[in-house]
Amino acid sequence: MKVNEFVTDEIKGRRVVFMRKVVVLVLIGLFWCSTLAFADTKSIDITEPERLFEQGNQSLELKDYQKAIKFYTDVIKLNPQDERAYSQRASAYTRAKEYDLALADYKKVIEINPRNLRAYQDLSSLYRYPLKEYDLALAIYTQGIESNPKEAVLYSGRGGVYASLKEYDLALADYTKGIEVSPKR
Repeated sequence: MKVNEFVTDEIKGRRVVFMRKVVVLVLIGLFWCSTLAFADTKSIDITEPERLFEQGNQSLELKDYQKAIKFYTDVIKLNPQDERAYSQRASAYTRAKEYDLALADYKKVIEINPRNLRAYQDLSSLYRYPLKEYDLALAIYTQGIESNPKEAVLYSGRGGVYASLKEYDLALADYTKGIEVSPKR
């Protein structure tokens, strides 16, 4: 191979590498531009409910329950199927001792998503502790078990209610069933 051919081949190789780098940089630029454009259109739809939800969470943490309730209510107005907002508003109502409103919201969460185990637990706890309506707490756990028969936490919760009622055989049966459906927990 002559020196001129070597130099020519080396220049061609550098051009190819340079062109590949240019193509990669152009593609990266296009990707970023499309990502920014997509993010801008999504932020219009998603940001407001999320912002309100986070403000509700902050108010709840600061124990400003009425303010939290307002923020969660605003989220629900924007998205009436937002089970998180109903659940958090129910928590704020519970802490504000507005139990009837909390009950309604927990029931709405279960209506929206019958697989929401936390809603069954929270609703049952509300019936069990401040309201002392053990039969209703049992009914909610039973409803949850019917919708989610493989969830040990529901059997355990119902077992706890039975134990509170000193119905130890029924409590033991539920605890045993919970272990049976989920032995690793």
